[in-house]
Amino acid sequence: QMPWSEYLVEIFFWKLDFLGLLLLCVSFGLVLIPFTLAGGLQTKWKSASIIVPEVLGWCLALPLFLLWEGKYARNPLTPWDLIKDRGIFSALIIAFLINFIWYMQGDYMYTVLIVAVHESIKSATRIVSLYSFVSVITGTLLGFVIVKVRRTKPFILFGVCCWFLSFGLLVHYRGDSGAHAGIVGSLCLLGFGAGFFTYTTQASIQASTGSHQNMAVITALYLATYNIGSAVGNAVSGAIWTNVLPQQLSKRLSDPEMASAAYGSPFTFIITYTWETLERQAVVHAYRHVQKILCTVGVCFCVPLVLAALLLRNHKLESVVALDDLDEKNRVDDNENGNFLTKFFPSSRSNGETEVRERRVQV
Repeated sequence: QMPWSEYLVEIFFWKLDFLGLLLLCVSFGLVLIPFTLAGGLQTKWKSASIIVPEVLGWCLALPLFLLWEGKYARNPLTPWDLIKDRGIFSALIIAFLINFIWYMQGDYMYTVLIVAVHESIKSATRIVSLYSFVSVITGTLLGFVIVKVRRTKPFILFGVCCWFLSFGLLVHYRGDSGAHAGIVGSLCLLGFGAGFFTYTTQASIQASTGSHQNMAVITALYLATYNIGSAVGNAVSGAIWTNVLPQQLSKRLSDPEMASAAYGSPFTFIITYTWETLERQAVVHAYRHVQKILCTVGVCFCVPLVLAALLLRNHKLESVVALDDLDEKNRVDDNENGNFLTKFFPSSRSNGETEVRERRVQV
């Protein structure tokens, strides 16, 4: 039995990569938090309280994290040898973009529905829940289909294309009383598409891992990247909202106090200024403008989402623990389907088993 001091150093510092985790948290905190804090009725982008954390995050904390992970960490958070495989890094890109893109439309959707679409609290609550409701049902039913089909990539491509269409509709139906049906349909389509590729991408990256011993590391990295996408998406949407909306309200409302009330307490503001008033309509147009920007950003980032989906591998999901357990016949079947990009993005598994497998197939 090792002493407590050695145990803490060996387990918590080296094996859990405590310093890597700390540097990662500090990096994202310094970079993301100022995005939201800098906005408001009086922007603070030129103040030292915003500039200094950004500089420290980009120029000090993030390079230190990359240096530590690349050269000094014994058990790095990011297994670089595995990430080089296109089946891994493309799935990680999708994991990041899922919540990043979702936050572009969903972060302030509840407020938009009540203030700019004239929905009731009950209706707005139900509408914002449509995405989760539809995606869970779709994902569950799709699981029974994949059990028979044994492939994932076609379903992932279909799902991300649904997101493209959904965000295009959200750009059009972004506010006013006539946008109710369009927003409901868009969110249902968004959830329908998510059910096709959010859960399926996790199965795809696990299949691309190859060996069972790396399964837990890759799954944890996938889920961590998923949550990082949430943090970045929340910060970016918050930055757009807090920087653009106050300007639009000040531009459309001549009274600065009224603009401040509309921005700081929108639910109280709409009680005083009902739907038919000119002041309320000015606020509606300001909300429509901001929501258009947010959804346009979402549409733009759907492009790398589709590209990442095209780079995914299309392994056949056999009833084995990992792909390394496939027999010779099933290995040939797995390699001959859906891997047309292999010559451009070859696998980089460090144990050399893939090269041996390819030589056996050629023989």
